[in-house]
Amino acid sequence: MTNQEMILAYNGIMQFQNMEQKKFEESGKKILSGKIQLAFSINKNKAAIVQALQPYEETKKSIIEEYRDTAAERKAWEEEQKAAEAEKRPVQDISISLRPDKSMEEYQRKLNELAIQETDFEPKKVPLSLFEGLDLTSAELEPFIFMISED
Repeated sequence: MTNQEMILAYNGIMQFQNMEQKKFEESGKKILSGKIQLAFSINKNKAAIVQALQPYEETKKSIIEEYRDTAAERKAWEEEQKAAEAEKRPVQDISISLRPDKSMEEYQRKLNELAIQETDFEPKKVPLSLFEGLDLTSAELEPFIFMISED
């Protein structure tokens, strides 16, 4: 899996778990009721993804530190917050500030290369049959494709 694929998998799991919690709070019904092995595998994969993404996060942080002028960004953010408060409007996004000798193209290229970099992450696979009987849409099933074995 690439770093980007792992990030998408993690975000998909989080989105599913948030939806699952909301559904439980509204109806008292558990989507994964009686599916302990599946719930365990989902949580194991989520934790493993977090662990596997640590080198990505560290490298991304170093790229940001190398290319971006975070002090200038912080100052611009504080000024935008004050202006928004004075004008009674929502805070708007600020632009990325690069260091004088750095280019946006190079910064974006390095981040893209990092995102598409292959990793040695191997998810805990589960059989598709574990998903049988669950009331899931195809969109709700999609975040788990990376961990499903078809045998």
